[in-house]
Amino acid sequence: MPLTEITQPVAHIAQATAVVVGGSWAYAKYVRGRAFRHRAKLNVEASLLAFDGDHVLAVKASMKNEGLSRIRFRDRRQLILFVDSLPATRWAADTNVLWDEEPTMATPLFEQHGWIEPGETIDQELLVPMAVDPAAPSLAYQVRAWVGIPSRLRRKVTTWSANTVLPVTIQKLDLARSGADGLVSDQESIVAPPAAEDPRPPGQADGGPAPAPAS
Repeated sequence: MPLTEITQPVAHIAQATAVVVGGSWAYAKYVRGRAFRHRAKLNVEASLLAFDGDHVLAVKASMKNEGLSRIRFRDRRQLILFVDSLPATRWAADTNVLWDEEPTMATPLFEQHGWIEPGETIDQELLVPMAVDPAAPSLAYQVRAWVGIPSRLRRKVTTWSANTVLPVTIQKLDLARSGADGLVSDQESIVAPPAAEDPRPPGQADGGPAPAPAS
């Protein structure tokens, strides 16, 4: 039997095996990459308060790991809460809003957390002070949460962001009021003083006839 009749089937079998193995490896890598890719949801909420002539932002940021793998915070420089301001001097009614080119304030996020387990939600509440410039008061603030997770194997960063806009409609911070309800609105309620007691007899108080004099 010629040698070629023996080697050709072996070569065909080797090629088929290589194709099957290579395809299986590529498919497994694709499925694993899809299944264990980082998935998360970032959310930010904020409210605006006033204190001693300046503004205070009460911010709550939360992040939920919606994937199947742990999300590690490897670079703290990529977990930031930014606040942008819109000065009255930059407002124009006939164009899009132009926020300041540089953030007015940058605050670290999730400093107490090193990672998020699958299905876990973490959150953080912050108070961000914002000084008011009387010469150029802000019309609104934009609060932006930004999280970046660098990959260990590839030079790639997965990022999430969330933002909310706060027009300057202020609630005043009433430090004199005790208890949990320490906020009052701009339109402060005016409590009328108690009415003084009417010294007249009941018949005169309601417009009735005066009592006859005693004989």
